[in-house]
Amino acid sequence: MPPWFAEESRSSKTSTTNHQHIWKNDRSLTADDRNDLLAWVQSDHPLGNLADAPKPMTFPTDWQIGKPDRVWKFSEPIPVQATGVMPYQYITIDTQLDESKWVQAIEIQPGSPEVVHHVIITLHIPGQGKRSSAEREEDGLWAGYVPGQSVWKYPKGFARYLPKGSRLIFQMHYTPNGIATTDQTRVGVIYADAPPEHEVRIKGLSNHHIRIPPFAKHHREEASLKLPVDATVLGFLPHMHLRGSACRYEVIDTTGRQEVLLDIPQYDFNWQLLYRYTEPRTFHEGDTITFTAWFDNSAENPANPDPTETVYWGQQTFEEMLLGYVEYFLPGVPPGTPLTNTARSQKQQGNLPARDNKNFQAFFLRFDQDGDHALSKEELPNRLRSRFNQVDSDRNGLLSYEEVQESQAQ
Repeated sequence: MPPWFAEESRSSKTSTTNHQHIWKNDRSLTADDRNDLLAWVQSDHPLGNLADAPKPMTFPTDWQIGKPDRVWKFSEPIPVQATGVMPYQYITIDTQLDESKWVQAIEIQPGSPEVVHHVIITLHIPGQGKRSSAEREEDGLWAGYVPGQSVWKYPKGFARYLPKGSRLIFQMHYTPNGIATTDQTRVGVIYADAPPEHEVRIKGLSNHHIRIPPFAKHHREEASLKLPVDATVLGFLPHMHLRGSACRYEVIDTTGRQEVLLDIPQYDFNWQLLYRYTEPRTFHEGDTITFTAWFDNSAENPANPDPTETVYWGQQTFEEMLLGYVEYFLPGVPPGTPLTNTARSQKQQGNLPARDNKNFQAFFLRFDQDGDHALSKEELPNRLRSRFNQVDSDRNGLLSYEEVQESQAQ
């Protein structure tokens, strides 16, 4: 455990003794193992020789990554209500680092895991302005906690960058379970002994325009990214909500050749895993990586909150997301080099028009129905409401012209 969901490659399916794993953390069974298990189930369940039994697994009682070099924890417990829906909570912790660090391992530990659906940690770096691009889920994931994934460890020569003076911004998604409680999440890190050869980065392929019709059994949506530079992919972490049923990463190279990179025919919201390559794959400038997802909004889906609803992008689990994270590094680029704007060429489907778009002002006025020179959440179409709290930097429940402009500058 956790279970394994990636479809096997053709060679793995036919292999018996030589089970070649594409994925470093592959927990699937070989064909021989499956045959043995099925034969045992269909027999009288012989016990076998106990002397040959494997020793019981042991689990760490504190940190899975080992003793952290540094731990940051919420200064105050966060109240979690007993029932209802809680909006995302954003908690900021100042790292108080007086020098930049390279991080070899990260572990997030919720204080009350029974009510913590997920944690996304992004960075606010000095000089990036009030609303950093790091605060956007698809562009700024530094580390995360989801069911099945709480630890981020990197081999020698690879690390994540933690600039001096940076602040950790925790996006907390709480799901009340009938009992009022509190949560005091913490994160621990282990520093690298030396600067790495490669800086690990994370990019999310997202589609904010998803629209899932009522009762749709196998609804398809897609997001894509055309690579502006060469990139070496370390792994993938797909994310959907309760209606997510399957997903797939593919690449189309500059000659038009298409290849499946990761196929998950049965996605399970309760186990959201990071799939790491045994051997990282390098893709080239001009190649297009796509993330395709299928959603089951039918009454046959036992996890479906309401099959009669038309479902759009949203933060709560009764809404949906199409977000395919890609973990990668840039070959030949020195660690610590900031990404340029050209590396942010993903099609942002569902975002507000860019501030330098000549139609920006007309767009703003179009939705300002009461003429108060501000946008309320109710004035925005459904596809844009999921970002309202992120853009509303002064938390007054209204979006000013300047706030919308600033959000698009990041």
